Amino acid sequence: MNIKYINSNGKEISLTEYPYLFQEGDIIDYNWDYDSENGKIKRIYKNIVERKVSIKVLPDFSYSVSQRKQLMSNYINDLCDFFETDIVNNQDGKLYFDNDYYLKCKLIASSKSDWQMGIAYMNCEFTLLVEYPFWIKEERKSFLQNDDISEMAETDTKLYGYYYPYVYGTTKGIDSFYNPSIKSSNFRLVFYGPVSNPQVMIGDNLYGINITINAGEYAVIDSMEEKMYLVDLSGTTSDIFNKRIKGQGVRIYEKIPSGVSSVNWSSGFGFDLIVYDERSEPKWH
Repeated sequence: MNIKYINSNGKEISLTEYPYLFQEGDIIDYNWDYDSENGKIKRIYKNIVERKVSIKVLPDFSYSVSQRKQLMSNYINDLCDFFETDIVNNQDGKLYFDNDYYLKCKLIASSKSDWQMGIAYMNCEFTLLVEYPFWIKEERKSFLQNDDISEMAETDTKLYGYYYPYVYGTTKGIDSFYNPSIKSSNFRLVFYGPVSNPQVMIGDNLYGINITINAGEYAVIDSMEEKMYLVDLSGTTSDIFNKRIKGQGVRIYEKIPSGVSSVNWSSGFGFDLIVYDERSEPKWH
């Protein structure tokens, strides 16, 4: 079992290797809340939860007692700064279980014991605040550009009735994507430049944006955050929600269905599809 935490600044700490050793916790437990009326269940849902995790901070015993005491102080100070980063940034970190599923959370409390015993180790119990209590695994597939038609004219994009766009050309990308989740899933769709007005049909839903993406730039549609943005060559991010394709039947944040979905696009550009497999507990290996 491997448990690690990556904070909102991208720094990583293992919680199953010295000097931080996972002891126990309820991080893989779960519960659903429900509303009822007249003895009937009206709604089943998940709410914000707190979870506990216990860590032993244990310096290497090959050092002298005085060295271990100093090391323990350093380790505890580093750990506090590491977790407090998420509070300062007001952003979740990610707690990983066996390197694939992660839980988005913040550490909001810490209690300590055995630190006064004089033998240079400490037990820490942390409280995690979980706003979205699902373990998430990212399933990614890259769809590559066909260099033969890397530059497609705007005339290759035709509009049917109700301004429902449909892309066609002499060559099209035809592929599929498998979503292993038992339910429709949130996703992140990343279009890479150079391309103008990229569109992709996944299943029976069309996703796209009416902008030009230059070489080295990329644009993102993120259904979990309900955000659309462009990242330019300088790393500057700009909102492009108003540039989304519109029309009857177009649902820009429509989740990706469970199972196999067909994927069709002009193939004149490359893109990544990342689907979030969400579970109440991580899969056991």
